[in-house]
Amino acid sequence: MKASEVKGKQVVIIGGKRSGLAAARLLKKHGAKVFLSEREALLDKALEEELQRAKIKYEFGGHTEKIFDADFAVISPGVPSNAPVVQQLQRAKIRVFSEIEVASWFCRAKLLPSQAQMERRRRPC
Repeated sequence: MKASEVKGKQVVIIGGKRSGLAAARLLKKHGAKVFLSEREALLDKALEEELQRAKIKYEFGGHTEKIFDADFAVISPGVPSNAPVVQQLQRAKIRVFSEIEVASWFCRAKLLPSQAQMERRRRPC
């Protein structure tokens, strides 16, 4: 996906800590309709105020059916790729991306493959 393709998309962010908020703000800035969902209860009123200021819809204390109203999902680094919520999204045919991948859509610098990717390319079939 490209940065230009997020405008108007419904996006759910799974994980509402610092990086989830950053991903939500980035996508919102580029025209996505963002919903942030966090499994844990809201403990930080400043976070809630920031979400409200940014006009980002959110839920804390568990993931509801609202997460399925999305064109794609973004998972925070603290959410394992085999977490039940991720598996549910995948079964619902909602594409799931990591925050790192989403951030790369907006990076103007040339991206180089990691050492692991380079090693995989060198291995014979």
